[in-house]
This record gives sequence, structure tokens and C-alpha cells, in this order.
Amino acid sequence: MLNLRYFKDQNKNCYTLPSFEDTKYLIRVGFYYGNYDRLSKPPVFDLQVDGNTWVTVVSLIDEPVYYEVIYIARGDVISICLARMRANEFPFISSLEAVPLSDGMYQSLSSDYAYLTSYRYHFGEDGSIGYHVDDPYNRVLRELAGNLDSMVDAMNITLSPVEGSDSSSMINAIEIYTASDMLNVIGTYEVDVEGLANITKGFEKLKGWPGEPCLPANTIWEWLNCSGGDFVRLKYRYLSGYGLEGTLPDFSQMQALQVIRDLHDNHLTGTIPDFLGKLPNPRTLNNNDDDDMEVAPREVPQLVYAQPVPRV
Repeated sequence: MLNLRYFKDQNKNCYTLPSFEDTKYLIRVGFYYGNYDRLSKPPVFDLQVDGNTWVTVVSLIDEPVYYEVIYIARGDVISICLARMRANEFPFISSLEAVPLSDGMYQSLSSDYAYLTSYRYHFGEDGSIGYHVDDPYNRVLRELAGNLDSMVDAMNITLSPVEGSDSSSMINAIEIYTASDMLNVIGTYEVDVEGLANITKGFEKLKGWPGEPCLPANTIWEWLNCSGGDFVRLKYRYLSGYGLEGTLPDFSQMQALQVIRDLHDNHLTGTIPDFLGKLPNPRTLNNNDDDDMEVAPREVPQLVYAQPVPRV
């Protein structure tokens, strides 16, 4: 935990973890501020999983902070994002783990919810914190501080020997989870995400934008505008001032796209792609007079050029 990565350039930054659909995962994220910036101001920011707010991270100056979730993957990747929520308080991360769990574990969990770790205690005597050597899932165990009987009574837990046993009840460890609010399990429409992937791969300056683009609604990617409904769709793109170089890639699958607003202050080349004329909705394209892009060909009759306008 002596190293960290911090993020100053975007409203949210994401990691994309490979996963198997419908598999349960234990995801653990660690944060150790350690006053790395010498400001003595541990930041507060949001942690998100697949477009759902997981928890608000409250970091500490000189102690590590961990957050865990049991989560069912809804596809072949899981998006873990750090979102800036306060001015001049920049998210950071020290560690990220994702461990697949066996089907028989946490059987009451459904894909509509996640389990947030509240407690995980062992009842040893050495005061240690760490992994149990026989646990293949790397679950962190802490020594219980306080009286076991009071915890059991407060949670209405009954420990009883089986009928006919000559031994008293015993317990080695305990896990307690809190169910999350109902999750948004749909996310941004898949074909729109594929189109965005073509765009971010096509421009070096946009490759730092992985993860869920439109959710949660308060942390949409800065250069997008999305709409709700049965599926979250991309409607607008704002790409002014990103220093993009090259030609526009193919994003013809983004059928809900209405406006490519403001391409000024980039260095785009080539022609306006023909596929823009085949998208079903009206479009506006604001181009930069200094760019080397040629005007729209005859195959793009619906394309309307407009002067730069402020974001809406």
C-alpha cells in the first residue's frame, strides 16, 4: 500500500476488469492517502461499480481504508470507477482485487443487488488482521473487539449444538453484509458503448475514458449527453478542445445520436464520413475552420452545419 495512482484530469476514471457473466465476485479496493500531496487533506469521492454508486470513499491521512462488495457480473467486464464529487479533491487508488467465488457461496444474492461488507471477524487471540491461510478467496479477517455474546444478542443469532452432541456451540469467524439498494442492471445501450469504443480507440487523447459512460447520471462523461428510457442512449457529443488528430472513426451503430456538437480546436483530417447521412435522427455538426476536414459529401444531405453553441 505504499504506492497509489491519483486522477486529476477527468470527472471520473475507470478500470475495466475481465469477468464471466453471472459469476459472483468479491471485489476489494484499498486506499492509503499517506499525505502523498503534502496537503493534509484526505479526499472524499465516490466509488462506482457498473454505473451504480457503491460507496462514498472517506480516506484517512495515515491509515489504509478498504471497501468490499460481493457482486454478480452482468457481462464479460466489470467497470470500477472513481468519481470526483468535490472541487480540488482528486480520487486516488492504492489496490484493486477481484476474486471469483464458487456458485454455492452467498446463495441468497441476486443480480438486482450487491452485498456490501459490514463486518468480518475472527475469534483468535493474537489481534492479527489478514487472510486466513486456508481461505482461497483472500477474505480479510479482523479480531473481534468487544464481547461476542453482546454481538450475537444484538443480531439475534442463535448458536446451538446439534441434537445428540456432547459438545457446546463454537464459532470461528463471522461475516455480516448489508444489501445495497436495487441496482441499475441495464446500463448504457450496448451498441452505443461499442460505438464509443471505436471513438476512444481512434483518438489517443480519448483512450483514458473506459468504463460506464452514462451512469450514474451525475457523473456522465464530460463530452457526452445521454437520455433515459428502457435503455440509456447517447444523444450528444461535445468534442471541442480535446486536441484530436486524424479522421473520424466509424460509429455508425450509434443510431440514437442526434448532435455531434462542436469539433473546434482539434486537428481532424479527411472527409465527413458517409455513414452520418444514414443515421435516422437529425444531426448538427460544428466543424473547425482550421481543421483539414473536407465539407460533407452529397451522400450526407441531412447534415446541418452550425456555429459553435454552448453546451446544454
